[in-house]
Amino acid sequence: MEDEKIYVVGHRNPDTDSICSAIAYAYLKNKEENTEKYIPARQGKINSETHFIFKYFDYTILPHLIQDAEGKKIILVDHNEEDQSLKNIKKADVLEVVDHHNVNFSLGKPIFFLAEPVGCTATIILDLFKSKNITVPKHIAGLMVSSIISDTLLFKSPVTTQKDRIAVEKLLKIAGIENVKEYAFEMFSAKARIDKKTAEEIINCDLKEYDFNGVKVTIGQVELFNLDKIYGRKDEIIASMKKHIECRELKSFVLMLTNIDEEYSDLFIVAKKVCTIERIASAFGTQPQYNTVSNLEGVLSRKKQVVPPIQEVFLKKYSVNK
Repeated sequence: MEDEKIYVVGHRNPDTDSICSAIAYAYLKNKEENTEKYIPARQGKINSETHFIFKYFDYTILPHLIQDAEGKKIILVDHNEEDQSLKNIKKADVLEVVDHHNVNFSLGKPIFFLAEPVGCTATIILDLFKSKNITVPKHIAGLMVSSIISDTLLFKSPVTTQKDRIAVEKLLKIAGIENVKEYAFEMFSAKARIDKKTAEEIINCDLKEYDFNGVKVTIGQVELFNLDKIYGRKDEIIASMKKHIECRELKSFVLMLTNIDEEYSDLFIVAKKVCTIERIASAFGTQPQYNTVSNLEGVLSRKKQVVPPIQEVFLKKYSVNK
């Protein structure tokens, strides 16, 4: 029955961790309670990287698509902010949160809330498997290790912790992956294929919306082995970003273009006011050139290296029209 179902769901525009952690945690809860009421769910399409992972581990069951939380029982994974969660999340019965991001959450009742400063939600879930003495099956181990590889860019990202490294070592053995570098290359290659994607699909690949001092800003990330193809489509991508903020109550859109090989990021920035573009660029110690900030060396993490300086821009007291 519907009232018995509990949906385990990650954030909007789901990345690999958001999808795979929902699957892993639903599996864990069902095993722990000897039930089938925990349903892995998603808020949108899975990306090409996650498609590759599903195919690699012969996992064929797509998480249930859910976009409205009203009247439902919900567990949140890989996010806790309302702006990244389901429509009507305040009208849902939120039971638990398992996350590795900044805490921006309040509820009128006590719940199980587990947040750790690690590189990936799957790392936290592995601990929960151990604490509950539940075996991780091969396909779940494959999804979880893929999540950690994705979120940490195979340990290149500054979000990586020793706990993530240890988790990967354990999960690789269970998943039967012998050469992690080769596997990671295949994963990242699948995600980096943009030739057949529309500009809208490219910018929506990994988006998160933030509320900075009452100003709503979208920050996305595209991870590639080189940025030539994305620059060849810059005009249509910028146009799509402008359309995105016009269709929503947003002031700015920042798209990280991350070069995985050379370990740097460029930024495409659009905003409703030119001065806002300049202020965002100034947060990185530079000036924009044609909506672009280039060559931010070592900048790979949205969470640690891009969100905080942009947030600071909108927390300052100078006037920004809302």
